[in-house]
Amino acid sequence: MRIDNRSNLIFDSKVITFGGIFRKILPIVPRGSRLDFNKCQVLNLTKNKCLQRVENTTTLELKNFSRWMLKIGNDKLFEPNDGFDEIDIPRELLITNFHDLIYAISRAILASTIETNEEINEYMLSLIPGKEKEYLNSDSIETSKPIKFKVGTQIMLLRNLDQSEGLCNGSHLVMTRLANHVIGAKIMFGNTNENEIKIPHILLGDNFQSSLSYAMTINKSQDQSLAFVGLYLPRPMFSHKQLYVAVSRVQRKQRLKILIHDKERKPLKSATNVVFKEVFENL
Repeated sequence: MRIDNRSNLIFDSKVITFGGIFRKILPIVPRGSRLDFNKCQVLNLTKNKCLQRVENTTTLELKNFSRWMLKIGNDKLFEPNDGFDEIDIPRELLITNFHDLIYAISRAILASTIETNEEINEYMLSLIPGKEKEYLNSDSIETSKPIKFKVGTQIMLLRNLDQSEGLCNGSHLVMTRLANHVIGAKIMFGNTNENEIKIPHILLGDNFQSSLSYAMTINKSQDQSLAFVGLYLPRPMFSHKQLYVAVSRVQRKQRLKILIHDKERKPLKSATNVVFKEVFENL
């Protein structure tokens, strides 16, 4: 950040404090490997300053759930291991019936890959009554891929459109009208304006992307809080802290359900927990 390019100093010599935790998915290194994260360096304060809040409503169940999540994040459930560990999922969190679906505004199904995410959203779209309408998301024939909507479907914006109207990256909307050139939608929550918002469908193309929001990738869910989460794992986890990020989107154990199966769709009771321990060596 610079002001009028008058200074070559980073952040114009302003003191900026950055903070965070390493129980998160690491930044993406294009075509990188686990070894690329050895160069990660962390600057830390000499004092650990924490905010503490004590609530009378804290129960033993919440504490146990928190400890379980932290053990996943720190890879302390089963040791020693090489960073790829199979952990048993508590029975009360498992879904053994494939027809047990999760619906609601503040609920989402999380998946580890974009392909699985798209499969879930397409299936959810097929369950919604009404006629499908297709829109081309590009002016080029070579790169054009139709996107499908129905009135009543839920979508999530993937880029900022109009911040004053609450149309930002991550905003959830419900479709109210599908015209040839205009799409009508309402923001599902977090906005006092209940009027229909009109979005030219051309903005749903290369310059502005949206997707059905019944399912999202674990990476996209990072830093979001959800009331209920269904974690769908037809494939093993493959990236640092994915499992921790997924299970920590909810605050209560009763609001988390996990479905794991193999290639033959046989239900499983364990999931792969990936933790690159070398990332912590520079802390």
